[in-house]
Amino acid sequence: MILILVQYTPLFQTGSPAFQAINTGESLLSIVAFQFVPVMAIVAFISTYFHHKTGKIYTGAFINVHHVVVHCRWASDSLCDVIEQ
Repeated sequence: MILILVQYTPLFQTGSPAFQAINTGESLLSIVAFQFVPVMAIVAFISTYFHHKTGKIYTGAFINVHHVVVHCRWASDSLCDVIEQ
């Protein structure tokens, strides 16, 4: 959220984004960061739910790790499909 705020606050105030290094790709960091806002909300919900359900922090942590690994696997598979075509 902080990266998105740092990028878009100057954009709306001055008309230019905070990171303007086009050749390095840093201007795209805030676009990539948008996907983490709902993911972090889901992770917080899952962790809280399983902590209240079991009384242990590890259950939610292991389920979230499994979720992240599966999500990264699907994302990398779809990226490889695009690269191969």
